[in-house]
Amino acid sequence: MMRDVNADRNLNYLPPTKDTTSLVTYEVTGTASSASMTYETPGGTSQQSDMSLPWSHTFSAEEGQFLYISAQNQDRAGTVTAAIKVDGVIAKSSTSSGAYVIASTSGRL
Repeated sequence: MMRDVNADRNLNYLPPTKDTTSLVTYEVTGTASSASMTYETPGGTSQQSDMSLPWSHTFSAEEGQFLYISAQNQDRAGTVTAAIKVDGVIAKSSTSSGAYVIASTSGRL
């Protein structure tokens, strides 16, 4: 009688995979008192108008997710900085100065 060498193995076992989820934070700061933001999350594009600064939004994202944040200064002067943080570290940022200027940055996780 031949013995099946695979009979004792758990054929449903899959080795652990690398966690490809990261914590993403969009941050908008600056000397302007408010800004309007447009940003991309796994749920789609969102907009926020006339938000007080500093402002931030945090979410979980999978590897390959497109990341985008733009912030428009709503004041007649000042600066706005839009930044993307991945797992607490600034990955990209952009700063603009002046009335109603836009700072934007993007990338792929």
